[in-house]
Amino acid sequence: MLPVKPKSPSGRFNGTVQTDEGPVEVREGFAIIDGALFMISDDGVLITDQTGNVVAVVSNGKAHELTPEIINQLRSRGYIK
Repeated sequence: MLPVKPKSPSGRFNGTVQTDEGPVEVREGFAIIDGALFMISDDGVLITDQTGNVVAVVSNGKAHELTPEIINQLRSRGYIK
C-alpha cells in the first residue's frame, strides 16, 4: 500500500486515486466524490468520510472497499484499533 505520488510540502497526500467511478484527484489530502468530501491519510492509504470513519483503503493507486480481511490487515499494521 504505497502512495501514488509523493506527499506535498505540507505533508498531506496529493495524487490520483482510481475508483469504480473513475479517477479522483486528491489535493492536500482531500477529494470530492459525487459531491461528498473525503479525506486521504498523509501516507495515502486510508480514505475517511467527513466524520473520520474509514470507508476504503488505497492499494496500488486504486480505492478498495473495506472487507474483513482488509480490516484485519489494517489492525495488524496499527492503522486502526
